[in-house]
Amino acid sequence: MSKHLIMKYAHQIARVIVHATENYAIALKMALKYVWYAVKTWNKKRFSKQNLVAAIHYLTASKKQIEAKEYTDGIPNWILRKNLTQSEYEAVNCDGSAPSIVKETEKAIDFKFNTDFGVIYMWCPKSVYREDLVF
Repeated sequence: MSKHLIMKYAHQIARVIVHATENYAIALKMALKYVWYAVKTWNKKRFSKQNLVAAIHYLTASKKQIEAKEYTDGIPNWILRKNLTQSEYEAVNCDGSAPSIVKETEKAIDFKFNTDFGVIYMWCPKSVYREDLVF
């Protein structure tokens, strides 16, 4: 991607996120860092409208909103993916019902997920469980 396009996309993003920073120079700096990172990491040749919207969301979302996407009812998604099969993971992630606690030990919690496809049990370590992200 040419430097001209990098600046063009950065300015497009900065115009939208300037309200979050209240300073265009800071917004442009954040946008440039994001675009440059995308170009170097994913070898982007151009940004589609969806990429611009994702960049704007990433740069304006709070840290708690970004962390909430990495958790399902306080349980990290990587724990779910590691301990469940693909179909169980999709059922737990898409169902939307909150899990219930079956058993609790000193170091782990046994969760019960009631899904449309049946009941799923899973242990989760207390060290990675986040109660503040339970909705």
